[in-house]
Amino acid sequence: MTDPIRYTILNNLKTLLAGITTGAGYNNTITTVELVSKGFDELTIRAATMPWIGIVSQEEEVSELSFGQLVIDWPIEILAHFEFTTKTHLGLAQACGSMRADLRKAIYSDPRLSDTIVMSKIVQMAGSEGAEEAIEKGLASVWIRLNVRFMEDVSNAY
Repeated sequence: MTDPIRYTILNNLKTLLAGITTGAGYNNTITTVELVSKGFDELTIRAATMPWIGIVSQEEEVSELSFGQLVIDWPIEILAHFEFTTKTHLGLAQACGSMRADLRKAIYSDPRLSDTIVMSKIVQMAGSEGAEEAIEKGLASVWIRLNVRFMEDVSNAY
């Protein structure tokens, strides 16, 4: 049996983000990618889990294109937690910018994520820049909201 569309999209996104390595031309090497959201306190073994990326699907918007054909807009949130060593405002901005650039490069290297996707695009981004606590602890986060639009036949969700 074929995997459901949503599973395929999430699994392909997870694989894509896990491919972020310095050896592949990125600024960072991702250690862990999970289909869950976690805070820093939940990442108990920092050295073994960071940089860490969590992928969380959000509520879909569904519209009917024609009888039996649905257009689905599916927001997916991507949260990256990572450590940085230059504990200054400039160091934090550089670390967040570097991670944001890597995530963007990876996502747009294969924006379709599956054969059924019409379009995926980054619609929002934020980072820890300016957070004093991040500078003190040397821990930062980048958040991206990706909107995935795909079509689905009501009689076949695969």
